[in-house]
Amino acid sequence: MFAPWRWAVLVVAWLPGAGWAADADFAPLFPKDSFDGWQFSHWSDIKAPPKAEGPYWKIENGVLEGLGKSTWLYSTADYGDFTLRFEAKLAKGANSGIGLRFPPAGDPAYRGMEVQLVDAEIYYHTGNWNGYRPEQQTASIYDELGPTKNVVKPAGEWNRFEIACRGSRVTIVLNGERVLDADLARETKARQKKGPALADRPRYGRIGFQNLSGKVWLRNVQVQRLGPPRPNVLVILTDDQRWDAMSCAGHPFLKTPNIDRLAAEGARFANAFVTTSLCSPSRASLLSGRYAHSHGVLNNFTDYPHDLPGYPRRLQESGYETAYIGKWHMGEDDDRQRPGFDHWMSHKGQGNYFDNEFNINGERRTIKGYYTEVVTDQAVEWLKRPHDRPFLLVLGHKAPHGGPIVPEPKFERAFDALAVAKPPTAGDFGPGKPDWLRLRVDTWHGINGPLYGLKEFDKFIRYYHATLLSVEESVGRILKTLEATGRLDDTIIVFTSDNGFFLGEHGCVDKRAMYEESIRVPLLVRYPRQIKPAVVEKMVLNVDLAPSLLDLCGASPLEKIHGRSWRPLLAGQGEGWRTAWHYAYNYETQFPYTPNVRGVRTDEWKYIHYPHGDGTPDRHRAELYCLKADPRETRNLIDDPALSGKLAELRAELARLLKQTGADPDPMPLDQGIKNVLPKY
Repeated sequence: MFAPWRWAVLVVAWLPGAGWAADADFAPLFPKDSFDGWQFSHWSDIKAPPKAEGPYWKIENGVLEGLGKSTWLYSTADYGDFTLRFEAKLAKGANSGIGLRFPPAGDPAYRGMEVQLVDAEIYYHTGNWNGYRPEQQTASIYDELGPTKNVVKPAGEWNRFEIACRGSRVTIVLNGERVLDADLARETKARQKKGPALADRPRYGRIGFQNLSGKVWLRNVQVQRLGPPRPNVLVILTDDQRWDAMSCAGHPFLKTPNIDRLAAEGARFANAFVTTSLCSPSRASLLSGRYAHSHGVLNNFTDYPHDLPGYPRRLQESGYETAYIGKWHMGEDDDRQRPGFDHWMSHKGQGNYFDNEFNINGERRTIKGYYTEVVTDQAVEWLKRPHDRPFLLVLGHKAPHGGPIVPEPKFERAFDALAVAKPPTAGDFGPGKPDWLRLRVDTWHGINGPLYGLKEFDKFIRYYHATLLSVEESVGRILKTLEATGRLDDTIIVFTSDNGFFLGEHGCVDKRAMYEESIRVPLLVRYPRQIKPAVVEKMVLNVDLAPSLLDLCGASPLEKIHGRSWRPLLAGQGEGWRTAWHYAYNYETQFPYTPNVRGVRTDEWKYIHYPHGDGTPDRHRAELYCLKADPRETRNLIDDPALSGKLAELRAELARLLKQTGADPDPMPLDQGIKNVLPKY
């Protein structure tokens, strides 16, 4: 079959002899002569039905027969590593093939593969290639890799195959001889006019049998799965939850046993950060694996670009059923369903804590009740549905975001008995600190400001944490649902947030600045099939989530990204991991409480400066902190002559990182100053 299919990675290996011994590890793909679990499609587009009238294939006494109707017969089940055995016989002039690990809904990026199965007398002549390249012959990966020799039998005779997929390894042994053995990870050059190199092809997908013309017969078709099936993925995303707002992180009064369970049974990343501490830019980084200057979402009013790849769309392309439920918060006035999601339930902008209007798959309706409970109800209902494919669910909470902060009534008075004290660094905005911090104190984002309308600092602290009690309860309901449906240990569960949050430190509330309370977030990952309980100390970023999930799911990686998969860290392999990263925030005229920020953080040091935005010298004092000796960032060492060498080193590192990530040149808005005005939403 000479056409640019959308198929996937295949291995063919062969056991010599008259037949295969019975093996309990192998299961027939067509038991009882049934097509249950299989679908038919057009030969060139598996999204389209066959054009010819049926029947297209028939099966009798264990023999599968393709009737030459230009169709694909493909499984509804996905396979990762596996071994496929079968015998094949071709009519004279027949043109057929095998598709492996291909997506179920078509693949416009052409990331799959096809393996040829053609009549030798048509495409070979007296042992020669007869004008056709080896990459177009039986046992070839079509137009990519060809067999080393011709051992296919003439039309009318049975050929024996054993097909095995082992990660990126492809081995083809036909009729007793190995004719192809390749590691696809090494095949980094794309030979096809369409699509990426073999190294970037998916590691999971569906099995298919194609019959373009002439009849083909298959018998003894059986498969052995190797390793676990593809995991489901559940991402629980809170809004503005700081890294230590969990009891597993040592919080003094907030008790979160369900969230703690994720940490106890999985990995807790103790040093997880965002590269821009602002909702929409950070959310776009979580999806895309890119810094804000690259994905283009630089403020809270810009939508995620519809043509920008992200991990949900990549998982959808590789066969996942995908859903988004809750707060999206990119594109302030648009609640329409976004690309990459089969099921959609979200709303415009920030949403309301009570009686919110949602767009549910194109239909808008107001659902009475508290936000956290409503989206959890919807998530539980979706999880209880039958799912014949692996799934991705992103559950986006509104809590504990302010404007104002509103707890669920049953938790409103949960911390009334708590004696609230301001943090030790609440007054840390004076000598040694940049002037903008002092100017911020009385604004919407300052400790002496309106406190999101709550006015009282005690109430502000109590309400912030009370909203997280609803999230904690939600996590418990989600875990119980996964347990009840038998999917808990088959699901990667990620718990994280889009930003940290100031609770009075340095005289601040909200986020945006580069102090630890603003940039540091929770990150818990539970998946007992691959992740052992551990605390990971290496620095990971929001841009790492997308490549990590795709890696764990065996999906094709995203291109031109800045993040890295933290999967090796889960196995204790931290060699070569990042030792520094850079931070960026751009001044907002709608929220004029923080200047432009650029900085670099290492394991022990942090350098921050505040560009004016027009190329002129900075107007605010820069900052230098030794985090090891001063974790609360109270002693600005920027003027210490003994550290001039360290300062030069960090400035050079920041310049290097900006250039490495494509942020040099680094355009930014003009800093128009700190203003004590109400924000413009």
